[in-house]
Amino acid sequence: MKILHIGISEHLGGIETYLYKIASNIDLIEYQFDFLTYPGITPCFYNELSAMGCKFQRVTPRRESVINFRRDFSALMKLEQYDIVHCHQNTLSFTEPIEIALREQKKVIVHSRNSQFIGRRTSKFLHNLHYLILPRKNIKMLAVSDLAGQWMFGKRANFTVLNNGVDLNKFHFNVEGRQRIRSEFIIGNEKLIIHTGAFREQKNHEFLIEIFAELHKLEPEAKLMLVGSGELLPQIQEKVQNLNLNESVIFTGRRDDIPDILSAGDIFLFPSFYEGFPNSLIEAEACGLYCVAADTITEQAKIEGLCEYISLDKSAEDWAKRIHMIVPLSDRGKCIERIRECGLDAESDVKRLTDIYDSLVRM
Repeated sequence: MKILHIGISEHLGGIETYLYKIASNIDLIEYQFDFLTYPGITPCFYNELSAMGCKFQRVTPRRESVINFRRDFSALMKLEQYDIVHCHQNTLSFTEPIEIALREQKKVIVHSRNSQFIGRRTSKFLHNLHYLILPRKNIKMLAVSDLAGQWMFGKRANFTVLNNGVDLNKFHFNVEGRQRIRSEFIIGNEKLIIHTGAFREQKNHEFLIEIFAELHKLEPEAKLMLVGSGELLPQIQEKVQNLNLNESVIFTGRRDDIPDILSAGDIFLFPSFYEGFPNSLIEAEACGLYCVAADTITEQAKIEGLCEYISLDKSAEDWAKRIHMIVPLSDRGKCIERIRECGLDAESDVKRLTDIYDSLVRM
């Protein structure tokens, strides 16, 4: 079965992480994965996915020329006998592939990856326009959560929720990893707060720093570790400096050892404005981190005893007081069983997805 995935980019995020996880766990003899990309772009996990036998198909970027994009993509649809075109969408601002694939009589999946959008006016206008004219009866609608499905397709739409699963072979508590990371960053027994995520508006880093500033008043020895990169990084670094928190806040940049970093932490802090279904939160729970997250996130990501939600209407001081009271989890190695019981492991994820692929092709 040949499947073309649309949505991978050179910027590491939820879609890229999800696609790499699925490709790593699916039978790539039975399912051939191709990925749409553009000239001059090296997508995330390019080398790893290529080594697995996945292919990358390059077309003219829409931003360069809509006409040439449509020409190239139409030619690709005619040349390659794809069984399914799987579109991973944060918004509906870009729907040309859906339209063209349907015209070429391909099975199309539209997979909602987010539950809200903060961006340019043009993108918002296009999203709202395409929301009205999306051919819902002709596509298979998937969503990473109930909130993501309702936002992209409508509350009454017949979408299927497919929560992101975690590769539990990688994401679990590791004592050696904890010691290595704490040694690398010269952290002793101090409480270590972790956040992983790209520095963009959605992740609400401004408020996160304000929370930590209040916590620092209660626990001067506490440390905050921010993992990731993005356009707002310089702005957040400046805020940390202005609050005189340089000695207590660690910026790691992008890292390939996230399970070890999560193992090194004591509490995971995640005050996002919105999320589709946050991989980062499930990964932290799998590694035995007690998580404090915003109540804007779907309940499907909150595992009882491992996570709690707080309203973003609460002050930074309120958040800090609650974090100050939390005792880190003791038996962290058993948390992966809770993840598996909830069906949030990669194996369950892949099984659900292949069932969808198989049933769609048989239609």
